[in-house]
Amino acid sequence: MGTELRLALRCEPAEIERARLALLEFLAPAKLSDRTVYRLELILEEVLGNIIRHAFTGLSPTTIALVATVVARDVVLTFEDCGKPFDPVDAPEPDRPASTGATKVGGWGISLVRRFADRMHYQRRDGRNLLEIRIALDADATR
Repeated sequence: MGTELRLALRCEPAEIERARLALLEFLAPAKLSDRTVYRLELILEEVLGNIIRHAFTGLSPTTIALVATVVARDVVLTFEDCGKPFDPVDAPEPDRPASTGATKVGGWGISLVRRFADRMHYQRRDGRNLLEIRIALDADATR
């Protein structure tokens, strides 16, 4: 396995699948458990989807940088974009509906990312959003 994966992604939904496939190929030698792969895929799809849908409203979209590394027993995903400032670590949880009939689709992605990530760190630096997410490898890291 290489030391890191670096991707420059266009701000387009099709890039989510390209990133997912590249990440799985990069991590294949680590023989991750199905649970860890699921967590990584969900986090990748939710974060990239949110950046693509929301970060560039009214702005000219540029690329989204994704870096993946394995550090000790963690997979570290780092997302960087020059979209609107947004800190998913401090974003409020969505209101729970009073009944199932009042449930609306969407709005739970950040909450899911927080549940599946082991650690998250956000900073705004030089006009860019930097989000680092760590996912611990399962003790049994084989399929």
